[in-house]
Amino acid sequence: NPWTSTGTAVWHTQLFETLVALDQTLTQPLPALAETWDVSDDALTYTFHLRSGVTWHDGQPFTSADVLWSYQTLLHPDVGGILPPNLASVKGATAYKAGEATEIPGLEAPDDQTLKITIEVPSPLLLQQLGTVYILPKHLLGEVAPAALPDDPYFRD
Repeated sequence: NPWTSTGTAVWHTQLFETLVALDQTLTQPLPALAETWDVSDDALTYTFHLRSGVTWHDGQPFTSADVLWSYQTLLHPDVGGILPPNLASVKGATAYKAGEATEIPGLEAPDDQTLKITIEVPSPLLLQQLGTVYILPKHLLGEVAPAALPDDPYFRD
């Protein structure tokens, strides 16, 4: 599971993808699953336009629902690991992670090819942080309880 692995992440890039990638210096965001993105004038809302034609290994289409589910699930109180802090700047993420809220208002999927992320305060690190969070397939893992994800057969089989 790329969310809970404590080893080197190099092999993860062969199996999983992020919304944005990072260049070799780990400082410049590059298109990955998001082909382009726009940032609002106040630097609080990022609108990601997803790459079209992407499919999962089983042929199912990749959509914004996968990203939304991945981020929401990673922030679930029952999911540990080192990656949740990389989404902490998302509006409502901290309260959701603490179990004080039932939704994350800063995450929206207005359509299959668009994801909107609203953050609490402007952050020059958001894109780099998103470059570390791998997206998982909602259609295969969406029914798995968040606490059971680390041991799900999907990651072994």
